[in-house]
Amino acid sequence: TDLRQVDVKSFVANFPQRERSEGKVGETKGALAEDVFKEPPVPVSLTTLAQLAAVATQSGDANWASCDEVRLLLTEDVVYTTMEGHRVCGREAVLEKMNQSVAKLAKRMGKSFGGGTDDGDKTSSKPLPKKASKVKVKSTGPTRSFDKKGKEVWIVLYAFDLLLMKVKVKETFKVDKFGKIKELTRARA
Repeated sequence: TDLRQVDVKSFVANFPQRERSEGKVGETKGALAEDVFKEPPVPVSLTTLAQLAAVATQSGDANWASCDEVRLLLTEDVVYTTMEGHRVCGREAVLEKMNQSVAKLAKRMGKSFGGGTDDGDKTSSKPLPKKASKVKVKSTGPTRSFDKKGKEVWIVLYAFDLLLMKVKVKETFKVDKFGKIKELTRARA
C-alpha cells in the first residue's frame, strides 16, 4: 500500500490544477467555465478599417487606403476578393484596389474624381458636389460568424444611400492570431 500511496501522491502533484485565490472556497483565478462561452472581442483592425472606409466613402477620398494606418491593419500576404470575383494578393496591391473601390463607389454616388491639382496629380479628387455630401453610410458589425469550413470570420454590412440610389455591401474578414486582416471578401449584400 505504500507504493500505491506514492503513485497517487505523484499523480496529484503532477496533475494540472487551477490556481486557488485567497478568499472564498471554490474561487479560482483565471478563466472560469462561463468565460468559455463568451464571444471573443472584435479585432481592433476591423473596427478601425470600417471607420476609415466609411469616412473615405463619404468624403470621396480616392487615396484613403494608402496611409500607414490602413497598411498596418493588413498582413503582408493579405488576399482581397473583389465584388467582381477577382483575387488580389499582397498588401500593396490590395491597398491600391481598396482605393479604386472607394473611387468607383463614390463616382456612382455622384462624386467626381480625376480633376487633378496644380501639381498635375490626377488621383486627387475634385471638390464634392453639394448632393454628394448627402450620401448616408450605415454599417453594422463586425459580427462573428463561421464559414463553410467552420473557420471564424467577421462580417460587416454597409448600406450607402443617395436619394434613389442604394448600394449594399457585405465584407467578410479573416484575421490572423495577431488581429491583422489576412483575407477580405467584398460582395453585394
